[in-house]
Amino acid sequence: MPMNSSVSYITNLTNIMVEIDYQVIEKLRRLETEENPNFLLELLEIFLQDVEENLDLLDIAIKEQNQQNIQFIAHKLKGYCGNFGVVKMRNLCYGLERSNSFAETTDFLAELKREFLLVSATLKTYFYKEDGKPY
Repeated sequence: MPMNSSVSYITNLTNIMVEIDYQVIEKLRRLETEENPNFLLELLEIFLQDVEENLDLLDIAIKEQNQQNIQFIAHKLKGYCGNFGVVKMRNLCYGLERSNSFAETTDFLAELKREFLLVSATLKTYFYKEDGKPY
């Protein structure tokens, strides 16, 4: 279900605007080949799993007040999100990476987790039909 609009999509589930640059996703789609026609779906699953795991690691780093790990994980997440066109999460990661306040990092993490739920639902709606099969 490729879209021509460059940024943003309203999910059918939440009716909330989520910032995703679909031009980035469509560039990734062009990497699919006859030998690997599901490349983008595989990449999506890896992206969702990696982000979820790193959000958990970020939670631990914040609880431990380990600024070095917070910045490292935020930087890594920023790259994942940028590579997949997930604009708001990338911007939140940038803010988290630059933050020096542990109170602020907790707020960033809460917002990242909320946004990830929306992004995950939106991307799954974009890539999969209601029956769970890919478009």
